[in-house]
Amino acid sequence: PVRLRVAEVTPGGQPRIVLEGEPGLTYTLQRSSDLVNWTAAGMVPCPVGEADFLDTPAAGPRFYRAVLAF
Repeated sequence: PVRLRVAEVTPGGQPRIVLEGEPGLTYTLQRSSDLVNWTAAGMVPCPVGEADFLDTPAAGPRFYRAVLAF
């Protein structure tokens, strides 16, 4: 299973997301403001089972999910 958590928000408003997943796989991190429309935020390689991703600041609430990249 893949787990995501926002570890912190930088002083500039950037959320730092920690992805815990299967070692050696790459995931696409997606974001949404309404849980209906999702856009790719970036690719996250997970070489050792955990990886960090620093996203752009958000003006409102933001939700994240990870899908396996092919």
